[in-house]
Amino acid sequence: MLEGRPSYAEGHYQCGVCLSHVGQFEEAFVHFSTSAELDASRADAPLGMGICLLSLKRPEEALDAFRTCLEKSPDLEAALLGKAVALQLSWEMDEALEIYRAVLSGTPL
Repeated sequence: MLEGRPSYAEGHYQCGVCLSHVGQFEEAFVHFSTSAELDASRADAPLGMGICLLSLKRPEEALDAFRTCLEKSPDLEAALLGKAVALQLSWEMDEALEIYRAVLSGTPL
């Protein structure tokens, strides 16, 4: 897949989206990761990586991906919620609750 355009960041991202929708999270992660490497300005690729890592039950690694995403797009609600889920799964409840409360109240972190 994408053999003719291996450096096409958007193509890798979209392929990752499709694969994640059908539950192929390992392969989707590879495409999101490639997209992020090809275009470091993207916030959506690390978001996809984080979602895949949560689905693969790897919350600590997911947390890193969500943090990268939030560095690029600090107000991206999906990344904030993903970070909170990763924290919760890592038993860092206080920080997770802080994020959930901020999102629910519309208060910036």
